[in-house]
Amino acid sequence: PAAQGAGVRRLVFLSSQSARPDAASPYGASKHEAERELLALDGLDVVVLRPGLVCGPGGLFGRMVDLVERLPVVPVVAGGALVQPILVDDLVGAILPCLDGTRGRAGGIYSPGAEDGTTLRAMLGLIAREVSARGKPVFSVPAAPLALAGRTGEALRIPLPVNSANLAGARAVQRMDTARDLERLGVPRRAPAEIVHLALAARS
Repeated sequence: PAAQGAGVRRLVFLSSQSARPDAASPYGASKHEAERELLALDGLDVVVLRPGLVCGPGGLFGRMVDLVERLPVVPVVAGGALVQPILVDDLVGAILPCLDGTRGRAGGIYSPGAEDGTTLRAMLGLIAREVSARGKPVFSVPAAPLALAGRTGEALRIPLPVNSANLAGARAVQRMDTARDLERLGVPRRAPAEIVHLALAARS
């Protein structure tokens, strides 16, 4: 590989909580395949990080914040789906020591994220309380009609904000056992409410 040819001896791969051989979404499946290929390489130390929802500017968390800020009431699909957030600063704090080998080990897979986690519905509620003095109502939207609309849109090649893979991936999220990995990576243990507060406070 090009990395080895350039003299790279350690590689840190940022994967996903959804990375599994039986992943419900193409994203999770592709992440798992990349992990498998990297860990099989000879002569290269690979550290795989599977973070939960990364809370900071942009990304999925940024889209969630934008949704909450724009709407008077907040719809949520698969509201019972598990979310184990991690503050972006804490994730960076885990990555940097892994690069020089002060933390992490060859072939290691680590899962940084809030130990207990929360539900997607509760996560949106935490965001709502941070962006609005009174908070905002969060209500569940049935997944079946959206899944049908998603499949129809995909068949007609109509882009939609939520597709069938998104819905399947959200329902299939499995809990990560993060306590030991947080300690090994030097990541502070934070509750979801603290993570959301710090992520949004950093914007001001």
